[in-house]
Amino acid sequence: MIFASVLKQLLVLFRYPRNSDTLSGPHAVGATKVRLHDTTASCQIHYPTEQSSSSSGEFRSYFRPEAVEGMADYARSDPRLLAFLSAKRHPCDMDANPISNDDDKKFPLVLFSHGIAGCMEMYTQLCMNVASHGFIVVALEHEDGSGCYAETAEGEPIYYKRPDDTPYSREKVLTFRGPMLAKRVGEIERVMEYFLSSSSSTADNGEQQQAGGASSLLDKIVAATDTSQGVSLLGHSFGAATMALVEQRLASSASSSKQINSVAILDPWCFALPDTALQKGIVTAPVLSVLSEDWTTNRETAQALVLLENSSRDNIVASLWAPGTVHQSFSDTNSWLPSFVAKKMVMRGAEEERFETPREVAKTCASHFERSLSSFGEDDAGGNGANNNNLETGATLKPFTKTLKEFTTS
Repeated sequence: MIFASVLKQLLVLFRYPRNSDTLSGPHAVGATKVRLHDTTASCQIHYPTEQSSSSSGEFRSYFRPEAVEGMADYARSDPRLLAFLSAKRHPCDMDANPISNDDDKKFPLVLFSHGIAGCMEMYTQLCMNVASHGFIVVALEHEDGSGCYAETAEGEPIYYKRPDDTPYSREKVLTFRGPMLAKRVGEIERVMEYFLSSSSSTADNGEQQQAGGASSLLDKIVAATDTSQGVSLLGHSFGAATMALVEQRLASSASSSKQINSVAILDPWCFALPDTALQKGIVTAPVLSVLSEDWTTNRETAQALVLLENSSRDNIVASLWAPGTVHQSFSDTNSWLPSFVAKKMVMRGAEEERFETPREVAKTCASHFERSLSSFGEDDAGGNGANNNNLETGATLKPFTKTLKEFTTS
């Protein structure tokens, strides 16, 4: 296909997809793509490293070629139209060593869950910006069939599973997506348990511990991870719904080691959550919700507002929105194509600057996680005592104050 080949060359020539030259935090960021153990999902881990050298050395692709194939399968398009994604150098310093702190300072853990048609690379800009503030950010690649691509532990590809062509309804969504959510929750728990147990072994023994054939780089990342004050959860869309369920599942767990210190949900697709989950809310950890402008008028956002209103206890909910943005603004897709094309295809808002939303949202999420860590365990009866007064929000974000009643009657 001549057109696809020419398009790829043009996009590569003009440096698409674009990657930001600056991060919102003070640290350069490294990354690695790995399966932690044969019982866990694969992931892309982002972590603070020394000054980046990603512009030199061995070429490491941004997207894996097989993930590009999966995305083309999801979009029902020719893979050659998306091949420019695997021809681009990864924006992180791939497989670099994490920062080695002589003073034993470690970095808190954030787990990230992608949305429908996502994969481990789809939110690289968001995750690396959060990591630049001093966090280890693990972006899972869910194997439930909701993503554009994943692999089993045996290397078998998992492509997007399409719903049937019966009429769309909430009942249909709950039936089809419910088992996927259950699998996702289990995957998050297993990755969390891996880090909690590995970090505990390192702390107890004072040395690196091999676990499930982990590489020496992974050992260093685990050794640099601080889980002593719990884990932060972050998700977009279906991934945000996933993280709400993870918090609820662990809130009812008898295991005291699985503690969540904070939750951040971006355009949460709570339409896929059963009413029982919406009524429970998120009540054991402070919650940050950020909506795109698209999501403030989407009728399916009503379920998200039910979840948030049931989470509003002891002033632990911060609800924001990003004017001029669209649902895809949180993901890397907003920087894949020239601005006029991206805006025409609703991959970015009409007045939205490239990189603006991932950077500003990451800065806000980092502040949310930091303030929660600073007060972790202070108030066992009502979350952890964090409040909204010291939340540093991105310049483009505004408070979202519309109630469920106002939303449903507007």
